[in-house]
Amino acid sequence: MKIAACEGKSELILIQHLIERGVFFAKAEELLDDRPIHMRQLKEQAPIINALDINEDIEVYRIGDTQKDLYDLSGFEARKKKIKIFKICTKPEIEILIIIAEGLFQDYCKKRISPKEYVKIYIKKYKSIEKYIESHDIIPAIIEYKKLKLHKKGELYLADFIRDN
Repeated sequence: MKIAACEGKSELILIQHLIERGVFFAKAEELLDDRPIHMRQLKEQAPIINALDINEDIEVYRIGDTQKDLYDLSGFEARKKKIKIFKICTKPEIEILIIIAEGLFQDYCKKRISPKEYVKIYIKKYKSIEKYIESHDIIPAIIEYKKLKLHKKGELYLADFIRDN
C-alpha cells in the first residue's frame, strides 16, 4: 500500500493533478483511499492503516516544503518494520514551480521576498494554485526545479516521481 501524504493544500492539489494526468508514479488505485491525503502525522490515518493486513508493506510518500518533523510511529509498533518513509521535498514552496514555469526564476532570485509573495505581485494571471495548475503544464517546471535546487541527503525531488506517459 502506498500513502501520498501531503503536508499542505497546495501539495494535495498538485499531486491530485499529477495523478489525474497519469504522470505520478502511483495510480489512484494504488494509494490509500485511492487519493493523496492531507496529513502531517501518520497516526491521523491509524484506523485505516491498522485495518490493512499486518504483513502488508506500507510506503509513505511525505510530500511537503519542509521535512523537519519526524513521523511518530507510536501505535504502529507491530508494523514498524513494514513502514518505509520517503521524503519528497517541494521547498521552498509550490509557488516556486509557477515562477519557473513563467520563466521568471532569475528575476525572482534578485528579489528578497517569498515565492508566494512574488507570485502574487509579479504574475498577473495567477488566481490560485489550483487554477494555475489546471490551466498550465507544470511538469516541465517540476523537472527544471530539480536542476536548479539542491536538497538535503534523503530528500527526494518531485521530479523523481514523475513518469513518462
